[in-house]
Amino acid sequence: MCIGSPLSAQVLPLEQYLKQVNRDNKTIKTYASAIESYQKKISEKELLTTPYFNAKATGQYERKMGSFSGFLGATSYSAASQVGLSWQDDSGLEINTGYSLNYYKYPDASSLVSTKEYGEATPYIQASMPLLKNANGVLTRSQKQLIVAQYDIQTKSAEYAIKTYLIAAEIAYWRLSLAKQSVEIAKEAVDRAERMVSWSSTRQALALGDRSDLLQSQALLKLRHLELKQAKDSVSDAERLFNTYRGRSQQTVTESIELITDSKVDPIKPVSGYRLRKDVEIALASVQSANTQRLISDSEYDPNLTLLAKAQLNQVDGSVGNAIANTLSTDYPTIYFGVTYSMPLNSTLTTQLKSANLATVTNAEDKYQQTVFDARQEWTTLQQRLLDAKQKLALTRELESIQREKWRNEVSRHQRGRTTMAQVLQFEEDYAKAQTALLQIKAEILILSAQQVLYGS
Repeated sequence: MCIGSPLSAQVLPLEQYLKQVNRDNKTIKTYASAIESYQKKISEKELLTTPYFNAKATGQYERKMGSFSGFLGATSYSAASQVGLSWQDDSGLEINTGYSLNYYKYPDASSLVSTKEYGEATPYIQASMPLLKNANGVLTRSQKQLIVAQYDIQTKSAEYAIKTYLIAAEIAYWRLSLAKQSVEIAKEAVDRAERMVSWSSTRQALALGDRSDLLQSQALLKLRHLELKQAKDSVSDAERLFNTYRGRSQQTVTESIELITDSKVDPIKPVSGYRLRKDVEIALASVQSANTQRLISDSEYDPNLTLLAKAQLNQVDGSVGNAIANTLSTDYPTIYFGVTYSMPLNSTLTTQLKSANLATVTNAEDKYQQTVFDARQEWTTLQQRLLDAKQKLALTRELESIQREKWRNEVSRHQRGRTTMAQVLQFEEDYAKAQTALLQIKAEILILSAQQVLYGS
């Protein structure tokens, strides 16, 4: 069943409407694009351990007097180039390997100098291993975990925003259906009022009724026209919101939409148990991220002990070509190793900073606990409201049926002269209110059901 436009108009089911919202709403598009970007950026963590290529080239001309100017002269030319690779693995080990080639020329050198120009070729490899800070690569792995956690939080937040937006769109769908059906109820009330005015006018013309009956029925008709105008205004507002969610600027909805019917409302029931809401997942991920960030930040203030080792081959020759050709000669090696150590001396400051890092984690944990509490309370409230609404639905259905029968019976009695017009009008008012109340409680159940989607996967 549908409502809204002529029978020839296209019917827009809820599922299709939500697809339009998901496809055309720019806010959702932004979130979806962000999710795609976050998923790609997670690979950023691999940059921490990926090899890097390094290259360097310099040239220099210099003319000055120095300690060795008597031998080398005041003028010198030099050129240096270097290429290499560097990387760090998950254990914290850092490797640098490469090849450097240098050229030196002293055109004003003394005759005592055997050569005025020479080349120097040096292949090398260097390694460093942290023994305290980042021992066994704990800091490197934590940095990778932090990158993943941060993008995971951003992804979950965007997914939660999309889900919230789609729920709001579904609620807008049912509110438009409610508004349109309220117009139909208002039209029925206008029709009933018009019949009473016609009946009262006929009796007045035949001198069978009081003028007060006619005035009462005319006043009711004006009231019903006013209520119809208000219902149509509500439709206009609901249509604008309906179109806004699907990214359209039109002021009206051309399609028909689904009716709020018993077949949609009756199967809806409260859900037993508790479903996790995504903002709880986000809060928990934030705690984990804060703990990782704390570990990384605290390590910045820890002592640093690093083991170093380097090996290189040295080939020096008056000809650059010969130096290159003999690059791998082991005649002139250089091998060295050692350790470096550093630590901050202001222990009071580092203690304060670590305390601040701990406070950040505590705040994240408190926020998580509050989010869990709020989500559970809101879930319980939602289920209770749904249960209450189902109970009210049963009562309202009975009330609407009684009010309809009561009004019809009173109209019949009035036609036989056994009651007053005021009583008929009062019973008609009661029936109209019962119709509206029944429709509103059905819409409330559909809206509460839509809000349940916020919980669970």
